[in-house]
Amino acid sequence: MNEHGARAGALETAQAAPALVFDLTDLVMLLHRKAGVGGIARVVLEILRHITDRADAEGMALVFLHPARGAYAAIDPAAVAQALEQPAALIHGLGLADAYFPINELKYRGRPLRAWYRRWRRYLRFRRKVRHVPPPGESRPAGWALREGGLPLGRVRLVVLGTAWALDDHPARLREIAARGDVEIVLLVHDLIPFADPPMDVDNPEFRDWFARMALLVRRYVSVSAFTGREIAARVPALGGHVDRLDIVPLAHVFDYDGEIGPAGIDGEYVLTIGSLGYPRKNFPRLMQAWARLHERLGESLPKLVIAGSHGGKSALLDAFLARHPQMRGVIELVERPDDARLAALYRHCLFSVYPSLFEGWGLPVGESAWFGRFCVASHASSIPEVVGAAADYFDPNAVEDMADTLERPIRDRDYLRAREAEVAALHLRTWDEVARDLVAALRAQ
Repeated sequence: MNEHGARAGALETAQAAPALVFDLTDLVMLLHRKAGVGGIARVVLEILRHITDRADAEGMALVFLHPARGAYAAIDPAAVAQALEQPAALIHGLGLADAYFPINELKYRGRPLRAWYRRWRRYLRFRRKVRHVPPPGESRPAGWALREGGLPLGRVRLVVLGTAWALDDHPARLREIAARGDVEIVLLVHDLIPFADPPMDVDNPEFRDWFARMALLVRRYVSVSAFTGREIAARVPALGGHVDRLDIVPLAHVFDYDGEIGPAGIDGEYVLTIGSLGYPRKNFPRLMQAWARLHERLGESLPKLVIAGSHGGKSALLDAFLARHPQMRGVIELVERPDDARLAALYRHCLFSVYPSLFEGWGLPVGESAWFGRFCVASHASSIPEVVGAAADYFDPNAVEDMADTLERPIRDRDYLRAREAEVAALHLRTWDEVARDLVAALRAQ
């Protein structure tokens, strides 16, 4: 082929490449509901922020299904980048203070109290009109982040970033869009925890119904871990779907905080674990039992166990444990809803971290611990060993004695702990920019 022919072929290939469009309807809805920027929502915002910062971001688009217009609207990427620090900024920027996003109510169907629930939802919708106020210091008018247009014409890869099960009838909307013939739906999957058998968490029929319907629509997937990738490869065909392409894009180790790190606010030595007492799969009851065993062995030399997360009314679980084990009062401490500054301090000053979860799609706290140079003792379940590999010690999360034995070594043997910290320090720690790069490459691959 001559030079002119090569250039023409390259131009034709470039023109045929589909546009990348990220559907943020679920993220906008979560922020509108003030569900907070944690878990999957935080991961999605981190990825988006770094995607939109890339030099090759030209031609990509961020869109959401506008609840009043009933059509896709484009979003200024600057509003999304700001949303991690100020979630209200995105709602203000899109002019959605008085909007209503219909949510998936599958778990309420067939229940006598459903009518009452729907009335309660209407009341909450009214209250949101009052509660949604511009973020402090915002001088731009409401709706400034809305951009003209929605889905572009021509070939499109519409990327769903993984939290859309809470949207009402989401797969049906996507099916209508895919009927255009030039729109390919791509699904980023963080985990398939609601399908776990035996159940590992609070029941989530909305997710199971949503994923089962998406499996009949989507043929291209991206997973955040090899473990979750294997789950997708097994689950989708069982639901009647097909997996034509599956890419693995591991998440980052970075804890993205660049402020000053102060004291942790904990007296004495402590071991840190991250998560909510309200999630059974986090396995904190067994961890507390293991800590009681360690107290029997080590007495007053045992460091505190600090459990940092959004516990809410579930803190009663700790109260019940302490009622049975009064000797553990003052040995286990809860930190409720720590902000990034407090979390950074807790990581930085802990002796080491522990992560006893029964099931994860990735395992962010294991990587974040490494980011602060801290060794982690973790469950060997699901995807967790993928995060730092051999640079952590692992236990059977169902065996309290194994958990206690594995935790005891770095507490007793500080030379061993320092040696393991040196291994952590030698790791290549993955950044969110690398995640964004690899995700874009996977999405652009033919």
